Amino acid sequence: MLYVDEVNILGDHLVDLLLDAAAMGASHVEREGVSVRHAARFLLVGTMNPEEGELRPQLLDRFGLTVEVAASREPRQRVEVVRRRLAFEEDPAGFAARWADEERALRERIAAARALLPSVRLGDAALHQIAAVCAAFEVDGMRADIVTARTATALAAWEGRRDVTAEDVRRAALLALPHRRRRNPFDAPGLDEDKLDETLREHGGGDDEPDPGGPGGGDGGDGPDDGGPGGAAAHRGRTPRTPSPRRAGRTATRRPPSRRNSRSSSLRRSSPRRSRSSRPGRPGGGSRTAATRTVRDAPGAASRRPSRPTNRSGRGL
Repeated sequence: MLYVDEVNILGDHLVDLLLDAAAMGASHVEREGVSVRHAARFLLVGTMNPEEGELRPQLLDRFGLTVEVAASREPRQRVEVVRRRLAFEEDPAGFAARWADEERALRERIAAARALLPSVRLGDAALHQIAAVCAAFEVDGMRADIVTARTATALAAWEGRRDVTAEDVRRAALLALPHRRRRNPFDAPGLDEDKLDETLREHGGGDDEPDPGGPGGGDGGDGPDDGGPGGAAAHRGRTPRTPSPRRAGRTATRRPPSRRNSRSSSLRRSSPRRSRSSRPGRPGGGSRTAATRTVRDAPGAASRRPSRPTNRSGRGL
């Protein structure tokens, strides 16, 4: 474990190097012709006072979890802190022996949680809640989702359980998201727990929900009713739908096309039109000429149509 006090005052390039070494498990030294690579397996712990300056968001995102430490306002707790501090200063060995049993029980519990961790199951419902919470607080990137998932799994192992619950997700979000969320300069640190609880309730669900794309899922699977294997056979085996009486009657009373054609032809034959040979006037005169003569012969046609000059034969010029 590497502990750095006032990490916000440390140079950004040094903090970046420390975080790279902790994440990669190796440290590179390149200086004045010296190139050395050696293993570096450690856990970086940093403390800072936000009033003295903030770390850049890129560096804050590299830290997995954050814990806000504040002095208690409870008088009894403050008295106990002072009493233990004075007892340690008087007899450090005796103070350590007094709390040896509690320390041993804590080490055994940590070892048991590490042994149980590989068998802890992180269900789809818990993953959906983690993603919804990170999206609700507008967290950039995917590191917050990964850290929250790992923290929830570790909390379940710490409690001796093999399944991650919504309470594990809630506790993990309170540790992994406060320093990653977007906030204005005058916003208080931490998370809005009411918003967190509302998001968890909205996206809560059973851990054993079937996968929509898996066997027995909803739409999108290859079942008898879609285009997957067995779909065509299922459609062929269906019983044909019987038409309704209304549709059957409409189909039965519909007139066939041949009857409509014969009726129209009979109407054309029975129309009172004169043939070209029987019409008065010039031989082969059309219907337009006959209509024009009818209008000329009508009463008052001369007043409506000006007369044309004629020659001796009576034809119009």
